[in-house]
Amino acid sequence: MKRLLGILLAAGLASGMAGCAARPVTAPAVTPEATFEAVSIILGPTATPALTPEPTATLAFTIPLPTATAPMTTIAPVDTPTPAPTDTPVPTAAPTPTPAPTPTPEVDVSAEYVGRWADSWSQRAGMWIFYSDGVYDVEIDWGNSATETSVWSMQGYYDPAQQGIVYENGRYGIETYYESGPHFDVIYEDGTGLLWIQDGKLYWRDDKEHAGDSCIFERYGDA
Repeated sequence: MKRLLGILLAAGLASGMAGCAARPVTAPAVTPEATFEAVSIILGPTATPALTPEPTATLAFTIPLPTATAPMTTIAPVDTPTPAPTDTPVPTAAPTPTPAPTPTPEVDVSAEYVGRWADSWSQRAGMWIFYSDGVYDVEIDWGNSATETSVWSMQGYYDPAQQGIVYENGRYGIETYYESGPHFDVIYEDGTGLLWIQDGKLYWRDDKEHAGDSCIFERYGDA
């Protein structure tokens, strides 16, 4: 740069001097300036000074942590060993034998009942009683008219507890006499009742229709 300025300055002076009728001037010698060479400077890595960490404020606080709960202890069931069966049978008390019921001696009162009986109150009813092997066959007739008769028939046995002849499945019907012959109509076959003797007279309890409530039978002969 300085060299360039020096050249320009010298040229200017020479031009001015040429226009004038100047006396000869000796140009001063120009001292050549030192030349500069480009120098490449390689910069290496610059060491960074260590930074002193600034003191930081420490905040102290407590975070409550969940309290660990102790796990529940599970007690496993204890298997009680079943005793092995033994071949020796366990003695048991012998059952007490049930005594056989004492048979009730049969009371034979057939002589008091067997025979023909007539109703002394109505004068229209008659009774016939037969006996065989502990069974009493009884038939009672009641004359409704000259051609019609009510008939009861039953079988029973003597019951000492009731002191009479007990019967079940008694049958009742009406027998009608036609010129062609008699005809019997069954009314029922489920009659029950009792016949008993008191003071020599026979009484009849008819549970179905109370037909014998007013009857008083007296014996007048054998069956």
